[in-house]
Amino acid sequence: MSSETLFPDWDRTALPTSSAPVGLEDIERLARSYQVAVLAEPNVYGPSRDRPDPWATWEAALADGQSYLCGSSVSREAFLRLYRRPLLEWMVPAYAWARQNPDRVLTLYSRHFSWHVYQRGEYVSFTLPFHDSGGEKEYICRDGVSRIKVNDD
Repeated sequence: MSSETLFPDWDRTALPTSSAPVGLEDIERLARSYQVAVLAEPNVYGPSRDRPDPWATWEAALADGQSYLCGSSVSREAFLRLYRRPLLEWMVPAYAWARQNPDRVLTLYSRHFSWHVYQRGEYVSFTLPFHDSGGEKEYICRDGVSRIKVNDD
């Protein structure tokens, strides 16, 4: 199942290339209601972490999310059909930024949401880590086009 099949109207030419540097101003321009910053602390899931991460692979993250959200009775195809969505406009450059800065964590704050965006192994994680700032949710992405929900508390 390709992204072209899932999102036929998606313009892939609008995606930033991984070699084109993405600045915070590029993200701020698309996420106008958010304050964009980089956490002072390094990304604990980045390449310089000091211990193995059991969920660093795409397959491990998908399997864990599928198990948590659906249980074993739902097929992978059904899980992806139910929980895959296109990236929001600001998420496209945020994804590229996270790939270009794997040891850093991007934050986007608004009155209602507090997003953390960072690379974790084979994918980029978009998390809402606080219950009082959007819930406890996590989406993962490895193609710069679609996100898959893997956590919702």
